[in-house]
Amino acid sequence: MTPQESQENQPILFMDDESRLVRLEGIPEEAREWLADLFIVLRRGFTKEGCGPLVVQAELDRFIELLFRDSEAYRLALQLYTGRYEVIACKDAADILRQVIAEYMPKDDEQIPPESNEK
Repeated sequence: MTPQESQENQPILFMDDESRLVRLEGIPEEAREWLADLFIVLRRGFTKEGCGPLVVQAELDRFIELLFRDSEAYRLALQLYTGRYEVIACKDAADILRQVIAEYMPKDDEQIPPESNEK
């Protein structure tokens, strides 16, 4: 059985290779190699010889956090936090974020299609 055949019956996060490749566009070749190395290390972490899924999840969470620091969303969240005393009605920044999260993010028991939030 080829790797392609063994993957055909597996659950997927992305619809097809085109969807995967769209996410890789614009990444320089050297960075792609580094990213592949990172994926290999994380994949090994899932195995019985590895650290397990909780450690891998913690590592992924940390990478997300580090990447998020350079995003507009991070700057906006920081702006909201630093300007929390000027917010209309003197609402706490955490309360505003909780309200937005409650309104726009699915609950833990709700499933959304993985690619439904693409632009």
